[in-house]
Amino acid sequence: TALPGTQLADGEFQAFTVAVGAVPDVGRLALPVTQTYSDGTVVRWIDEPAAAGQPEPEHPAPVLTLVPAAGGGADAPASSSSTSGTATTALVLSILSLLMSGGLLAGALLRRRATR
Repeated sequence: TALPGTQLADGEFQAFTVAVGAVPDVGRLALPVTQTYSDGTVVRWIDEPAAAGQPEPEHPAPVLTLVPAAGGGADAPASSSSTSGTATTALVLSILSLLMSGGLLAGALLRRRATR
């Protein structure tokens, strides 16, 4: 549900974060959605998604594809070398940014001192 006074204009897109607990071991999970427009029109995206080779229904429910957690266990935390590599890259870039900011600040202070 959107906050009061917020809306998406025609053609706009919004990504939503969804946090869930345990999910059934079904491979796919349809998530029925009701969409209400500012003029009061309601669209129910609740139709069962089409099977392969079948025509798409007018208002299909969004589908969440479920995959096993990394490590094989249902409660295992997801991790991968690409995730840790991304975290390392972010850390290195953050440190470099801090060092550059410090260098710029020091340079500005020295220049200010030199002009006095």
